[in-house]
This record gives sequence, C-alpha cells and structure tokens, in this order.
Amino acid sequence: IWLGWLGGSLTIFDSDENLRFWGDDYDKPLDLSQIEPVYSSSFFKGHWTDGRVSQAMCKAGESALGGACISEGTLALLGRRGVVRVKPRDLLARAQSFIATGRYSQALRLLCSAQGVEAKKLVNEFIGNLADRPHILSNKNVAVQVVKLCHKYDFSDELWNCLWENCSGEQAFVEALGDAAVRGELSNKPPSPDFTQELIERLAEFEPDLVERVVASLPLTSLDPHRASVFTRDRGLWRGVGAIAAALDGCSGAMRELVTFVDEACGGG
Repeated sequence: IWLGWLGGSLTIFDSDENLRFWGDDYDKPLDLSQIEPVYSSSFFKGHWTDGRVSQAMCKAGESALGGACISEGTLALLGRRGVVRVKPRDLLARAQSFIATGRYSQALRLLCSAQGVEAKKLVNEFIGNLADRPHILSNKNVAVQVVKLCHKYDFSDELWNCLWENCSGEQAFVEALGDAAVRGELSNKPPSPDFTQELIERLAEFEPDLVERVVASLPLTSLDPHRASVFTRDRGLWRGVGAIAAALDGCSGAMRELVTFVDEACGGG
C-alpha cells in the first residue's frame, strides 16, 4: 500500500495494516490497525480535477493512504482515531535488542556501522560478554564480524588479551583471525610474537595453508623467527619457511634457506 525510506531503511505499510522495516526487523511488524488508517486520498479520487481520472486510478484509491508523510525521520499516518507518529529506534538501541535476544550477527552488523563513544562502550561490553561465552564465536559469521569490530575500534588488547585467551579453542574464531591477518587488518597493531606463535600452531591443526599466508602477511616484529621457522620446517610448510627467511635476509636469503632442503630431498650435495 505504501513504500518509503525511514531512518535509512525501506519501510512498508502492507494490506494488513502492518508497518515493516525491510531487513533484520522485517519479521517484527508494528500493527497500526487500531488507528483505522484513512484511505481513498483526494489525489486518487480526482477531487482536484473534478473527477477526471481513470477507472484504474479510482480503483487504486480504494487502498491508497489518505495521509502519510515523513518529516525529520518520523512517519506520520492519518487515522480515524487520530494521527500516529512512528520513529525507528536508534541504531544502538536496535543493536542492544539484538544482543539481548541472541541475534548476534545482526547486532554486529549494526555495530560495525555505528560511530561515537557510546558505540565503542557497547562494543567493549559485548566483547567482555563474548569472552565469558566463547561458544558464540563458533559461528564463523559472528567471529568475522567480531574481529572486524576490534579492528574498527582499535581494540587490539581486547582482541588478544581477552578474546584470544578465552576463545582460542573455537576454530571459527581462529580462522577469522588468520583471514584478518592475511588481509592486512592486523598490520597496524600486530600481535606479540607469543600470540602469533599460538595462532599459527592452532591454524596448523586444521588450516595449514593459512599458516603460510599468515606468516607471510604479518610484520617480522610480530614473529619469533626462530620458533616460527622451526615450526614451519617441522610441518613442511615451505612457503612459510621462505617468507620468514625473506623477511630476515631478503629474497636471496629465502633461496639459500629453501635450496638446502631441496638438495636434501633430492639427495644432492
């Protein structure tokens, strides 16, 4: 019956007199039937043109709202019992509602687009709650969004000292951290060598190819070259061995390091 943009969301008033927001809240409509909305607007009935409108327009007027307008982010609807004004909850209030009902993916998507001190405070509280319930990070989508939030709000300490310490047993979270490292999202504030070593050792259990890319993507200051080199050699992760050698001694150093193992494997001298 009516479509419009309200608070950045597509808003739908349907034939059952429910107001819906397209997206995560679509299944939670607002019933406005109690105000008895007014239909058959003057525009559709042609009052201003002495009735000179087509039959199709007259038919459409039977379900056209008689009064609906948006001003300053608020929708006003005319009803026989009065005028109702509808304004969406602010973004943080919606995020808190999603968190309270366990809809973490939706909450995280909203928080990723939020700004300001209050948003940062809510994210910090949410991270603390996740540390107490690490099973939530077994969902890959949730894990990815959490890592992105920590990157957005510069929560490097919370990411490693809080979440990693409590949630490193969750494979999806470990993989999300590895992917973030490969994308370069951890380069500005990289993990300590100890945390990096723990990360690559966990990744090696289920995603060895990602280990090599993580080692190649992180700055040398976040690695313990000796421990990382020994570990990757023992696991046969040669691209990782080469990346560490290249970081220490350039491309020629990587070649010298890898040729040694090639010679041994080929039985050459």
